[in-house]
Amino acid sequence: QPQNSLPDIVIWMLQGNRRTAYHRIPAHEVLYSRRSPLSSGKNCGTLQTIFLKHPRNESKFDKIPAQLRVRIWFGMAADNKEFKEFTEGKLSVFAETYENQTKLALVGNWGTTGLTYPKYTDVTGKIKLPKDSFQSSPGWSWAGDWFICPEKTLLYDVDAGHMTFVEEAFENQVRLPGGQWIQMTEAYTDINGEKVLAKDDIECPGGWKWEDVEWSTDLNRAVDEQGWEYGFTIPPDRKPKSWSPAEKMYHTNRRRRWVRMRRRDFQQVETLRKAKADDLGTEGWEYASLFGWKFHLKQRKTDAFRRRRWRRRMEPLQKAGPSAVFALEGALGGVTDGKSEEKSSSTLNLGVNTPTVSCIFDHGTSYHLRCYLYQARDLIALDKDSFSDPYAIVSFLHQSQATVTIKGTLNPTWDQTLIFYEVEIFSGPSITANNPPNIVVELYDQDTYGADEFMGRCICRPSLEPSPRLAWYPVRRGPRNAGELLAAFELIPREKRTVHRIPGLQEFGTLKEVRAKYVPPIGSLCSTVLSHLARRWAWLGWELGRKLGPWTSGE
Repeated sequence: QPQNSLPDIVIWMLQGNRRTAYHRIPAHEVLYSRRSPLSSGKNCGTLQTIFLKHPRNESKFDKIPAQLRVRIWFGMAADNKEFKEFTEGKLSVFAETYENQTKLALVGNWGTTGLTYPKYTDVTGKIKLPKDSFQSSPGWSWAGDWFICPEKTLLYDVDAGHMTFVEEAFENQVRLPGGQWIQMTEAYTDINGEKVLAKDDIECPGGWKWEDVEWSTDLNRAVDEQGWEYGFTIPPDRKPKSWSPAEKMYHTNRRRRWVRMRRRDFQQVETLRKAKADDLGTEGWEYASLFGWKFHLKQRKTDAFRRRRWRRRMEPLQKAGPSAVFALEGALGGVTDGKSEEKSSSTLNLGVNTPTVSCIFDHGTSYHLRCYLYQARDLIALDKDSFSDPYAIVSFLHQSQATVTIKGTLNPTWDQTLIFYEVEIFSGPSITANNPPNIVVELYDQDTYGADEFMGRCICRPSLEPSPRLAWYPVRRGPRNAGELLAAFELIPREKRTVHRIPGLQEFGTLKEVRAKYVPPIGSLCSTVLSHLARRWAWLGWELGRKLGPWTSGE
C-alpha cells in the first residue's frame, strides 16, 4: 500500500501530570533503511531543531513553549546494531534515587523523624527506591559506587546567558496610617518580599564587573518622583498585594527599586566557573519549605524539608555498544506496597522510574556568532497612528540580545551588528556545519504603557561561510505574513586563528601573494629609485644646455 500507516512520533512536555506543549514528527522522516542512505528518512539520525507548540490553544503564537535539539533514529529491532553509526559522545545511564529528610520545629535537627515519605524515593516522592533495589540491565554493568550528584539546573541563576544584568534591591518602609515613615526590620527585599542584603553590601559576583558606578533609583515604573510605590497590608498578610504610585493616608507600606548594572568580564570567566563548582557543596542538599515546592541550594529559616540526589552510573558492555540503550525499557523499578499500588502504576506509565540516559561529551566547541540586522519592511501597524516602534530580539540557543528601537515606522533600518562572543555547542564541527542551530528573531512594538506587543517572528539559519550575503527572511505572525527582515548571520569557530579580511583584497589573493606580485623587494626598489633619479638628472642637464646655448655648454 502506498499509504503511510506508521503513527507519528509525538514529543510531549509535561508539567506535573499536565501536558503543556508538544511536537509531532512523521515517522517516515526518521525511519532507517539498511538498503542505502537515500532510502532512509531525510532526518534519520541527524541533529535537528524543533519548536514545541501549545496543545489546545493555537492562538498563542506570540510565545514558543520550548526549542529542542534532537537526534531521532527509528528502525527495526533487527537493525539496532546500526544505531552506533549515528551516535555522538559517550552514552551513560544513571540510576538515581533521592534521600529525604525533614526538620521538626521544636527539635531543630534534620532527620527522618516525622517524615511522611520514605527515606529513599524517586523525584516525585511517591515511589520507594532504596539503593539495594536497583539491578543492572541486560547488556550493561555498574561503573563505580553510588555518589552524590546535585541537580545542575539549580546552579543556573537569573543572569545565566546574559552579557549584562541589572542587579536590583527594594528598599522598604512602614508606618501607621497617617504616621511617619520608618525603616522596616527587613529593610531590603527582592520583588517577592524575601530578605536580601542591603544594596551597599551586595558585591559583584566573580566573572562580572560593575557597569554603573553607584546605585540609582528606578524611575521608569509607575512610581512617584522619588521612586516610591505605596500599598497597604490586611492581616494575616505580611505584604501588600498591589502597589500604586500615589500616596494615600491609609497606605502602610512603601518601597522603591534600586538598580545597578553589571557586565560580564571575559577575563574572569574561569573564576566564575570555579565559583559555580564550589557552590555545589560537599553534602549536596537542596531545601524547600514544603515537599513539592521549588527547591533551592541555600538554606533558609522557613525550610522544613531537604533532599539530595544519589546516582550510580551504568556503562554498556563492549560487545553491545550504544545499541544496549534499547534494552533499558522498564529495567529499573521501585519497591511498592499494596496501599500505593494504584498511584505507582500511573507514575510508571509516565516513565518516571525509567533510568536517565545521558550523552556526555568530553568538551564542546566554542563559536562566535555575528548577527547583521540591516532593515525590515512591510511590518504590521500596532499603534493608533498606523505606525509601530519596532525592535528585534535575537535568540540563539540559551543567549539573546536586542536591537535599538526605531520610532514611528513600518520599515525600520537598524543597521546594527549583534555579537555573541562565546557560544558552546556540544556536537562535532562537521555536524554543526551541516545542521547548525536555528536563530529566532522576534519583532516587538515598544509601548510606553503596558507590555510590548508581538509583531512577528522569523527563523533563520546561520552560515559558516565567511562574509555571508544579506538575505530577506519572511516574518510570520501566527498563520499570516507580517513583513520581511533583511539580515545575515555568520557563525565562526573560535578555535581557528582569526583571519582579518581586507575588503576588496579577496579577488587578488592573499596579502603575501599580492606583495610578491606587485611590490618589488627592498634591494630592487632602491636600484629602481636611483636609476630613475639618474635619468631625471641627465634629462635636466640636457634641457638646460639646449636652452642656455653654446656659452653655458662651453663653460
